[in-house]
Amino acid sequence: MEWLARFVLLLAAFIGSAILTWQLRRYALRQGMLDVPNARSSHQQPIPRGGGLALVVVVEVGITLLHLQQQLPLNHWLAVSGGVAVALIGWIDDRSHVAARWRLLVQFLATGWLLWWLIETLPMGGIGGLLLLAIGVMWCSNLYNFMDGIDGIAAVQLMSVCVGSALLPLLATAVSADGLDVDAMVNATFSSYQIVALLLAAASGGFLLFNWPPARIFMGDVGSSYSGFIVAALPLLAAGALPLPAWLILNSLFFVDATVTLLVRIGRGERWYEAHRSHAYQRAAERLGAHRPVTVAVLLINLFWCWPLAWATLYWPEMALLLMGVTGVPLVGAMLIVSLPLSDTATR
Repeated sequence: MEWLARFVLLLAAFIGSAILTWQLRRYALRQGMLDVPNARSSHQQPIPRGGGLALVVVVEVGITLLHLQQQLPLNHWLAVSGGVAVALIGWIDDRSHVAARWRLLVQFLATGWLLWWLIETLPMGGIGGLLLLAIGVMWCSNLYNFMDGIDGIAAVQLMSVCVGSALLPLLATAVSADGLDVDAMVNATFSSYQIVALLLAAASGGFLLFNWPPARIFMGDVGSSYSGFIVAALPLLAAGALPLPAWLILNSLFFVDATVTLLVRIGRGERWYEAHRSHAYQRAAERLGAHRPVTVAVLLINLFWCWPLAWATLYWPEMALLLMGVTGVPLVGAMLIVSLPLSDTATR
């Protein structure tokens, strides 16, 4: 009956996140925690923020219960809990501005904590390897913050990445010449990273009830930075259970948008480090005049493009680089086109 216990846990995470998000919205309205439109914004009216705290509470309570039930090793529990510090500085920033240097310092310390507890299973050793991993974790934490710019997009991406990373290995082992062995999937034992991934996905689903376009509350720095930290921690918890190319493909939509936008801004001589709303997804929402079509497109691209190609890397690991290219090149092309200023495309 292990599957029933997993189902109950995830259902509780979904419901708990929804209730907490609802309460956080009421709290934010009372406290004046509003996201007022600025140069980076894609919304027109002030919206309550800080709803991502629901994700933090639900995931941390969930992994604590799992550890107490001896389903999550001590070092994995402690490593993931480093995200609490990232969430805390994000929550403070949501309430009153915190200088970037202090946010980065806290993220650096939390990343060091994460790597310390996973040091024995890290894919890269030595000072150079640890530094690269630290940069990757901090980059991912900030990436989700950058990409959380229209209604529902970050929660949808979280659910897609987390569910995909948890289920694709099960599908790969359950599929054979005789078809899909459903019993094998249902009765499979989940590893640490799969449990944490599904917890975050369930919590994101509860939050999405209030963040789906038109959003009634935003995730805020508390949720986006924490989510990025956990997403970066998942492949480290997996310790090779899901190949790195599969992880990169599952995350490619956010990775490509952020990278293309950065390079385009640098190429135009813009101050790339300043607030803006020139991400491809923001341009697309501006062109379409709505957030919902873009958020739905993100979901569909993940399910019908990124998932199958990530799955393919499990069967043909020798073709992983090619599959990464097949995933990324069309996304790069599409985002370059979308990233063109409206005035440029209007004359074509």
